[in-house]
Amino acid sequence: MSPLPKSISSLPRFISSLLRSISSLARSISSLLRSISSVPRSISSSLLRFISSLLRSISSIPRFTSSLLRSISCILRSISSLMRSISSSLLRLISSLMRSISSQIPS
Repeated sequence: MSPLPKSISSLPRFISSLLRSISSLARSISSLLRSISSVPRSISSSLLRFISSLLRSISSIPRFTSSLLRSISCILRSISSLMRSISSSLLRLISSLMRSISSQIPS
C-alpha cells in the first residue's frame, strides 16, 4: 500500500491554519467594536458584551476543530502505517507460499 497523498495529509494543517486566522479576525473585530465610542454608553456596553461573548464562542471553535483535525491526521497516519504493514505481511506470506509450492513441483 502506498502512503497517503501529501494533499490529504497536509489538509488538517491547512484547515487548522485557516481556523486560526478566523479566530484572529474574530479577536480583531471584537477589539474594534470595543473601541467604538459613537454609540451611547449603555447600548454600546450591552451590545459589546453580546458581540464579545459571541466572538469568544466563535474563536473557541478553531481550537476544538484544530484538535479534532490533529486527531484525524493521527488516525490517518496510523491507518496508512497499518495498511503498509498488512501489505508487507501479505507479500511475505504469498512469497513463502510460492516458494513452498514451487519446491513441491518436481523439476
